[in-house]
Amino acid sequence: MVMANVPDEPPPEDANTFAILVADENEKAIDAAYGLPGNKYKKIPMENPIFEWEALCDDETRMNMVGDICPPLPYNHVRIRVALKFLSDYTAKSDYRIKALLITFPVNITQDIWSAASPAYEVKNINKTFPAASGDQWVDLSDDTRIKILVRDDDDPFFPRGDYPFEFPVALPAAENYPKEFDNIWQISVCDSTLCMEPGGYGTLVTFVVDGFQLYGVPKNLLNSLAPSALLGGFAFLTIFGILV
Repeated sequence: MVMANVPDEPPPEDANTFAILVADENEKAIDAAYGLPGNKYKKIPMENPIFEWEALCDDETRMNMVGDICPPLPYNHVRIRVALKFLSDYTAKSDYRIKALLITFPVNITQDIWSAASPAYEVKNINKTFPAASGDQWVDLSDDTRIKILVRDDDDPFFPRGDYPFEFPVALPAAENYPKEFDNIWQISVCDSTLCMEPGGYGTLVTFVVDGFQLYGVPKNLLNSLAPSALLGGFAFLTIFGILV
């Protein structure tokens, strides 16, 4: 994956192309492709989403606490909080349509929410101004590698500018299967179709990419709440633990 900035206004279709050159260690070209069509996109008034997480405490995680914080451990659960930030009202006059929000997890991280139960019990729409679909149909849990939040399908599925957070739990794999750094990314997509299935795929308007968290880590948003002694104690333990392993 390559990170890049895009212009505010999409380039003309005949200019929206990419060239890829593959070179060896001596910078000698060994393969190339030219004229690859770029994705179409619209200017959507959004900022990068807020991504926060908190490991769920149990007897095992309490034994590894850093200060008052339980770290994420293999086979345990972590509560994810994703907040989308809209800079202007979404109205009938907007030149784009929002039908779904798609949150795709890093490799080997899954959701094991029991879809037969009320998903609203595990998946939470924090800002009720967001026009989620009615009943239990507002969240699609059919694929355990993602969560899809569906927008209400009526004549008034609009909302004012602001932050729109959602919370849900995910299950972590064994330590040896935890995503490597290059795979440890969360992808948050805004879709103009309820049929969107993957970042950059059909019906995807825009996808934000955020870094994931590490096992035994501490959330960045909680670091300031820890006393220096708690940080030193926690990091010392983690270092010893790493040597023992």
